[in-house]
This record gives sequence, structure tokens and C-alpha cells, in this order.
Amino acid sequence: MKHQALYLAQSRQTIRTAFIAKFFAVALTAMVSITASTAAHAAHGDNTETGILDTTHGGFTGKDPYFVAITPDGSAAYVTSQGAGSISVIDTNPHSSTFNTQTAVIDATHGGFTGFFAGIMAIAPNGKKAYVSAPPGVSVIDTDRTSPTFNTQTGVIANLGSSTTGIAFTPDGTKAYATYVTDTCSPDAGCESGVAVIDAIHDTATHTVANFKGASCLHVVFTPDGKTAYVTCNASPTVMIDVATDTQKPDTAGSLAQAANHIAVTPDGKTAYIAGRNGGIFPFDILTNSARPPVRDFTGTTSVYIAFTPDGKTAYVANRTSSTISVIDVASNREIDTVHNFTGISPQGIAFTPDGTTAYATNREASGPGGPINVGSNNISVIHVRDATSPPASKTPAANGAMLLMPFGR
Repeated sequence: MKHQALYLAQSRQTIRTAFIAKFFAVALTAMVSITASTAAHAAHGDNTETGILDTTHGGFTGKDPYFVAITPDGSAAYVTSQGAGSISVIDTNPHSSTFNTQTAVIDATHGGFTGFFAGIMAIAPNGKKAYVSAPPGVSVIDTDRTSPTFNTQTGVIANLGSSTTGIAFTPDGTKAYATYVTDTCSPDAGCESGVAVIDAIHDTATHTVANFKGASCLHVVFTPDGKTAYVTCNASPTVMIDVATDTQKPDTAGSLAQAANHIAVTPDGKTAYIAGRNGGIFPFDILTNSARPPVRDFTGTTSVYIAFTPDGKTAYVANRTSSTISVIDVASNREIDTVHNFTGISPQGIAFTPDGTTAYATNREASGPGGPINVGSNNISVIHVRDATSPPASKTPAANGAMLLMPFGR
């Protein structure tokens, strides 16, 4: 019995020693893997351009890229080109063999695109179609991967003034607003503008926003609850619209009393950032309809586009003249950085992937309407925003085959 007890004790000690050795081997392997991954990410860091897409890199064929929109599932980016009158489709799925390459083009030859040029693009919340401001109307693009007409123009929404400018869907996808300008313009007052209301179920314009007073208007954005829309105008103050009645709201406090290039709303719907026509970024409190102090330490010039990360903590601002992208910390209302290693010239549009790890920025070829040609870099910048957030630890029991750590004992 003594020999048997001694043998059992030695066997248990051997098993314990082997288990501990295996446990630390697995832990060490995991630590090495994590360290290697961390080092790889640290090589380029947050808010850093990691590459460009052009004819040589990624096969991008657009000319004067203007706007970029990413599908809700993050699988593709659509880039409009004003010079080529086309829409490039970029694979943004990091697990794909064609990641960060142009996989399709929608133009007159491929996809039947009929716009004189492609401007701002809005993808429906369900990801199945997109509207593109393509003067004189709005082109309807099928973005449903399961559809036989995928990546083709399926219709045109006409009779929207002489030139459509901005486009946006309501959060529920049932309605869209399209801003437009007419041929009635003056150096002092700008161009007469309006907002067309589109039935997004049937792809038809039904009426216009009542009492609209904006001039030379460019962009439109909805609050996340879909109750209010904001329209920025180059020659008049930013306009508020009551979406339920499709009527312009009065700005009784005068909080929006400046011409602007662009506006964006935080994902929580509490704050809007306005890029002033004469410079600066101006936060607007949506809940109280009041202006907040301008963003501090802002360095950009000719700011033309603002985009918030999906978590709403950071804003990127495309600055065309300074050829920079400002990084703003929303909580402190301060510019904390500019995108590192940024090589783009004349940036215009910005879009984030749904996980917030990557941004794509269009860099124009022309400086803007009526401006000189070949002053921009005519490409797309790929920007590493931050590392992916680790998934939370599972609270469910280990599945069959998983190793459970159990205390040793009798």
C-alpha cells in the first residue's frame, strides 16, 4: 500500500508539473503573439496614412475624386469622380484577396451612369441602393450584392433645379433630401437654391421644402432621430428643416448665422460641427439650438468636409488649401493632431469604416469649381485611425473541447 500511495503521489506530481509547463507555454505564446501584433500596429500608429490608391496602387481609375461613401457592412467604398463622370468601387474588406483595390467602375460604358459628373453620394441605410448628385438630377445606383443589376444605374430622379449638389437619406431610409441650385445667380447673393424631397421607396421627387431661404447651398445632413435636417450654404447662414413638415425652421437665436462649407452631426445627435466658409470649426448644440465656442487650436485652412468616427469621440476635417486632415477630440473641443505622413494634396471627402479603424480620404485633381487643374494629387489616402477594439471576454461556459482551469486536490 505504501508503494501504491507513493506511486499515486508521484503520478499526480508529474501531471501537475506537465500541466503547469503546458499552461505557461501557451501563455508565453499568447504574449509573444500579442507583443508582435502590438509592435506591428505601433509601426504606423494611430491617425497615420498607410497607403494611397491610384492607377499604380490599387488600380484606381477615377479622375478628380470628389466624395467617398462606405457601405453599412464595411465591404466596399464608392468613390465619385467629377473629372471622369464615374464611380469607382473599392474593396474595403481586409479579409478579401482584392482588399484596397478597385473592383468595378460605374460609368457610361459600365453600369450605364448618365450623370455629367458624379458629386456627393449617399448610400441607403439598408445598403441596397445609393443616390448620387449627378447634375441635372440624382442617379439611382443599385448597391445590393444579391441583385442582378448590382453596381448599375437603375434610374434618374429628374426636375431638381439646374444642378443638384447635396444628397442624404433619412435614418429610416424612406425619404431623402437633395439640395440644388438654379441658374439665377449674382456675385453678392449667390445662386438661388432649394431642397427637393424624394420618396426613397419609389425614387421620385414629390415636392420641395417650404419657405426655404438658403443661397448657394451644398450639403445636407439629418440628425440620427430623423427629426431635423441641416443645410449648409456658401452665401447664406446654415438652414434648419423640420423633417416632419418639410419646412424651414426659424433660427431665432441666430446661432447658425454664418456661411459654411460643410456640417456633420455626432452619432449621439447632440452636437453638430460646422466648417465655416471663412475658416474655423464651430460646434452647435442641437439640444439647445445654441452655438458653442469654436474648436481650439485649429490649424486647417479651407475646411471642406467633416466626418465623425462611429463612436463619436473624434472628428476628421479635410482642409483643402493646407492639404491636411485635422484630428479633433470632441470631448475637449480641441484639435489634438493632424494625420501623420499624409501625402494627399487638396483633400475633399472622408469616410470611416463601420468599426472605426480605417478612413478613406479623396484627394482632388482640381482645386474646386472653376479652379486650376492638376493642383491636387488625384488619389485616395488610406488612413489607419486606431487599432480594433478587443472583443469582451465571454461570459458563457467553455464549449466542448475547451480547456477549463480546475484546482488540484483530492
